[in-house]
Amino acid sequence: MKSKLCVLASAVVMAMAGATAAKADVFTFDFSGLNVSGSGTFTATLIGSGLYDVTGATGTILDNDTSSVAQGAWTITGIPAAPVPSFSTTNYLYFPAGPNSNQGYSNSSSFLDTGGITVSAKNGATTEYINLFDLNNAYALANSKDDPSGEGPFGAPINESITDFAVAAAAPEPSTWAMMILGFLGIGFLGYRRNGRSGRMAFRAV
Repeated sequence: MKSKLCVLASAVVMAMAGATAAKADVFTFDFSGLNVSGSGTFTATLIGSGLYDVTGATGTILDNDTSSVAQGAWTITGIPAAPVPSFSTTNYLYFPAGPNSNQGYSNSSSFLDTGGITVSAKNGATTEYINLFDLNNAYALANSKDDPSGEGPFGAPINESITDFAVAAAAPEPSTWAMMILGFLGIGFLGYRRNGRSGRMAFRAV
């Protein structure tokens, strides 16, 4: 009986761990600047110590720059598989924020490198690419409307300065909490049954 209990408990724990490992991490982000602001989520997979590969994104970005071709409210639709323009994108997220380097530039502590994260976004029927990046410890945003080539996102009016950029680990989804609770309840129930049977056997022995 003891061995069966251990096997069942191990199976429950392994199922919980497997389900957690299979799910990518989700991070919330928000940023603001003189002419731009935005918020949403990044879906990312851990590929190194504190280094994540961003594979999905949701949210909104607002561009209030009247001189920008991309002025307006944009809905993030995801991470393009092959962004055009590329903006030399890396799609790396550093969490927690830490030192990084890319394209010959370095940041002492940042969530993004110079390649940054490129998202696809829509405003009505119009689609564009928006690149969030950090150049020498200065967050900024570039878009494919003001820079159609995507080869030089580092000069005005292409850049929109971002003064505040924050990333946090999202709370587990309700389904994840439910799975964990069910797992622990299952282990507790198995333990209860084992103790109940042991008590009955001891009573009969007397």
